[in-house]
Amino acid sequence: MILLTEPKRGRELVQTAKNLTETYPLLSHITTVWADVFLIIYPVFLIVLYLYGILKKQLQAKIWALFIFFGCFSSLLLNLFIQIFFEKQRPIAQMLQENFTETPLHQFLPTSSFPSDHSVVGMSVAVMTLLRWIKTKNKKLTIFAVFLVICAIMMWMCRVFTAVHRPSDILGGFLVGIIVPCVLIQPFFFFRCEKWILKPIVRFQEWLFEKLTIKY
Repeated sequence: MILLTEPKRGRELVQTAKNLTETYPLLSHITTVWADVFLIIYPVFLIVLYLYGILKKQLQAKIWALFIFFGCFSSLLLNLFIQIFFEKQRPIAQMLQENFTETPLHQFLPTSSFPSDHSVVGMSVAVMTLLRWIKTKNKKLTIFAVFLVICAIMMWMCRVFTAVHRPSDILGGFLVGIIVPCVLIQPFFFFRCEKWILKPIVRFQEWLFEKLTIKY
């Protein structure tokens, strides 16, 4: 396992964030809540997109909701695999020795923090949505894509301010969350994924809804 250390500028940024949260307690409370709350937005977005496809009878909306989820899931799996080979202590471990106030956010964290899982999830969903917008030029998707990117950036900042991650953890997750969607969107992968995974799921959902409709 490779032991990683944070570059000097990254450590300085974490220390600056720590000083700010100690000076402004309200900032500490806000970032503690926001560090995880933005993560809820992504599944809600995908569920709404899929339900929109059901209500409007738009197959492509359902396909893309599933494909974005598949891209996010694949990115997260790759990230978990990468974490096997790297060991990097979270900043909170050191700060607890300096009388830093522990919050419920810190109590169930894995030991290693590189790359950031939250960063991967946020970036992969945002990038997949952006790639869909590039393909279709749908103005509504533009708004969603920009909103999701803003949420991801806010979440990354909060993870640093709460001493859960260092900047390089965020950057590592950022790269994984970009690379995997850009690979999966290629026709070779997309059409096979659509044929063997996404469309069968949609057909099963339609069959299930049909059975439930007939029954009730």
